[in-house]
Amino acid sequence: MGETMERLSCALADTGTIGHWLLTPIEEAALRFEPVTMSGDVNRWLKEGFSINENPCRRQFVAARRAERHDAPRLEAGSGAAAPVAALEGGMLAPLSAYFPFGNLNVERSGFWRKPTSLRSWAFAELWLEAPEDAAAFELRSCGGARLWINGEAAASFQPFTRNVEGRTSFRASLRAGRNELVLLLDDLAERDTQYYFRLDYRGRSRATAALPLGPARAGRVAAAEAALAEASFPRDAITAGELELELANPFGEEAELLVEAGGGEVFALEAALSRRLALPAGARRVAIARAEDLPAGFIRFRITFTIDGVRVSRDLGIDAWPSSRAPAVPETVEARKAAALAYLAGRPGASVHRAAAIVASGAAPAALAEAEGLFLAQLGAVEERHDCADFGLVMVLRFLAERGRAAAPGEPGLGGAAARGAALGQAPFAASTWERAQRAVLGFRYWIDEPGDDVMWFFSENHALLFHACELVAGQLYPDEIFPNSGLTGREHRAKAELLLASWFERFMAEGLTEWDSSAYIPVDLLGLASLLVLAGSAPLRESAKEALDRLFRVMALKGFRGTMALSMGRCYEKELKGNYTNGTSAIAWVAWGSGFLNQSAMALAAFCLSGYEPPADLGEYLELGPGRALEVRGTQGFEGHVDLCCFRTAHFALSTACDFSPGRKGYQEQIVHCVMGPEAQLWVNHPGETHSHGSGRPSFWAGNGVLPRAGQYRGLSLLVWDLGADHPVGYTHAYAPLEAFDEALERGPWLFLRKGGAYAALWASNGYALCDRGPNRRRELVCPGRQAGWILRASDEREFPGFGAFAEALAGSKPGFDRAARSLRLADPVYGPAAISLDEGMSIGGAAVRAKGFPAWGEAALLR
Repeated sequence: MGETMERLSCALADTGTIGHWLLTPIEEAALRFEPVTMSGDVNRWLKEGFSINENPCRRQFVAARRAERHDAPRLEAGSGAAAPVAALEGGMLAPLSAYFPFGNLNVERSGFWRKPTSLRSWAFAELWLEAPEDAAAFELRSCGGARLWINGEAAASFQPFTRNVEGRTSFRASLRAGRNELVLLLDDLAERDTQYYFRLDYRGRSRATAALPLGPARAGRVAAAEAALAEASFPRDAITAGELELELANPFGEEAELLVEAGGGEVFALEAALSRRLALPAGARRVAIARAEDLPAGFIRFRITFTIDGVRVSRDLGIDAWPSSRAPAVPETVEARKAAALAYLAGRPGASVHRAAAIVASGAAPAALAEAEGLFLAQLGAVEERHDCADFGLVMVLRFLAERGRAAAPGEPGLGGAAARGAALGQAPFAASTWERAQRAVLGFRYWIDEPGDDVMWFFSENHALLFHACELVAGQLYPDEIFPNSGLTGREHRAKAELLLASWFERFMAEGLTEWDSSAYIPVDLLGLASLLVLAGSAPLRESAKEALDRLFRVMALKGFRGTMALSMGRCYEKELKGNYTNGTSAIAWVAWGSGFLNQSAMALAAFCLSGYEPPADLGEYLELGPGRALEVRGTQGFEGHVDLCCFRTAHFALSTACDFSPGRKGYQEQIVHCVMGPEAQLWVNHPGETHSHGSGRPSFWAGNGVLPRAGQYRGLSLLVWDLGADHPVGYTHAYAPLEAFDEALERGPWLFLRKGGAYAALWASNGYALCDRGPNRRRELVCPGRQAGWILRASDEREFPGFGAFAEALAGSKPGFDRAARSLRLADPVYGPAAISLDEGMSIGGAAVRAKGFPAWGEAALLR
């Protein structure tokens, strides 16, 4: 590489991590394997880890991949981020892009692939040393197989290939003074959600810096663009009206063009893409992106990009967009709200078979019906290729086919309401070839793990198991005499098998409750399956079980929901559920069920609910709105083998919920341990980040889940949490989500932060103090508590306990909290409840007596308090 080219000099992270690289595009190839069957117990992975259910295709892949041999490619002289590189393999040119870490210690290329896909990509970096080293120490971490060459010599070959589990290895290599060229090959098999990254740390003795070769690009301008995006943020995490503006606390010093793209994905839900080029004046601290009314609804990932002399500098920011001007009036009855919701879904963009059903059921115009057929065909493609989550859409394909079968047979005259809307699906004016293809897709599907397959469909969770069993049941009912080629069974045999599997599923569900407890992400999936069974199951006992299960789901939503939102402790969550209270599925369901919440385009469960005749039990009304001076406490011990103890405490002004004593000290996944909500944006939680940067795709991620789980306990409006992170996790702090702009009042008093929203009060205290983030995407919404041992207090209240916000703050400020690091224990003298304590080794106590957490009914024991 020519020495006259421009280079961006990059300091190593405090950990010695080399963060800036040049990357090739990911080379993707769909793979086929020998079809095999699987075995395993649904939900056990939640206790023992997802790797216990490894797909057999991974074993086949790894054996072949480990046998491969590679030579290191070299960059051509004069090439860089704005130019192609020499042949990587087989004489093929590949463009390079610059990777800017923005706080991520990993070179992150993770994503979601719905079928088995080979991934391969190359990375190039430079490491500059003041003095040579014969045996410089390095540590390499990866999700995937990683091979590293330094100055053309093989330095490390590390191929654990354990799905989504980071591996690490240490090695030594010879380095010269000055420039050292690093070349890394990263490869893996993508199976649905796929962590695909590497991290390289230099642990040597010499003073070192990294450099990013930029070709002709001017390094100073690129560095300024990187610095500007490092400080970029949105004013709030949600927008419902007005102009969405990007704030640049460290502005770019010259005129530039910003490319703003909105994209979707597993972590970010989105109805349609948006791409705009915006002029940015020199020194501008704000730039308008779009009006709320022009934004697609959903939790949006915006990719913000500067292009500097051909070098793209990009970072992602997220926001929940719900244009309130689109919201229709709230009809008085459930039946009327169902019709309104289907019309709303039909009239807004969205790419799913569930929206196709809404279009047809709403009696749309011919152009819209043509769009619906396109959506239906797209779902058939996913079923034929056995994409992961194909079961979520197949159940609606089966509803179309079942209604078509009913339309061909004599039926009851005078159908009205949901039945008439459902019947319309069977009369959809799709081409004969479309219906024929649908039948072939249904017959050729893989319905359970005991059938052979080489796909990466996920079977081992409560919601997927329900959908697979429901699909198998209905398919068997539709085609009783057909042979299903994947299994060799007749439809009649599939139906009998599915009835047994569903009976077992319902038995466990009724006894254990929601294993992925109270999850706003997965309650809608369960509802989709149950509403479909209620309409389609040929067995009366199964329909009765579906009705009872639906009643229980809606009871959970009524007891624990707050003004139509399910913002609480959850067994599995994503950032889009935690921050997206306007646009998540449970908010739309609550709008139809009770006229609360927010109607939105989360079509999957909403369409099935609206196409059923189901209505929630009328006696749930007493729990929806609590009057002045009243409170509701709900405690339950639920999930797989009773693995979680839950407490939820609600008043008219707030709800606080905690998963008590849940696996303290264990590696976390997607569990939301504690959550306080006072409004769709005014909410608080505390967690240990699972990764080092916002808007990542980790499980756990920065805000969703915990890298290490705490000991947590709750007594009414008080939650206490204690962490010991150990020495190994890359994130050495805990933090709280506290979006100050969403509250009416904020007050700092010593180590306390006090917040008010309407008549609700909240207090946060951290044992090592906290720093309010004042830069980047979490500006004025993140409280960081440094240290690997920490205790947190989250206290919620209202006028039931204190005459005003000032009295609340004064009383809590005098509660004398303390944290004993040696004992890993936390205590305070709560002004209402008395002495409270918790430790990492023992549960919570009030007044010296243990707070009972275990032994409650799976579906919750509710007590109305005054």
